[in-house]
Amino acid sequence: MTPPAKSLTPEQFRLRCRDGSFESNSAGYCPGFAQVLILPKEHAFDFLLFCQRNPKPCPLLEVSDPGCVDMRRFAPNSDIRTDLPKYRVYKHGVLTDEVIDIKPYWRDVSTVVITQYHVKLDNFVGLGDVLTRLLVQL
Repeated sequence: MTPPAKSLTPEQFRLRCRDGSFESNSAGYCPGFAQVLILPKEHAFDFLLFCQRNPKPCPLLEVSDPGCVDMRRFAPNSDIRTDLPKYRVYKHGVLTDEVIDIKPYWRDVSTVVITQYHVKLDNFVGLGDVLTRLLVQL
């Protein structure tokens, strides 16, 4: 019998997302989960600099090498392209898709940034042109 999603470990939860058996909002699941942002390498430095200058609202936990899908420190054996319940895809500032697998969008320069769980990255889109460009381009 499969345990209810709210009682899963983070690894079990990621596996349920990967196999498609969990596709809902992840709020309230696996306390301590983090926020994930995936952006092109050419924009990663600017976002990391923003986080470094604003550590309270946007504390960094892990940053991947470009193209790396395994978050070695916080999610060993993960595949960031498939292990979340839903991904929002932005192009040129516009939400263009919500998918459960971002393999078709993944590029060798995709860089993953993990921030502390209480940060809601959706709120950053309205903070101005610089952050909007960073968050919405793949």
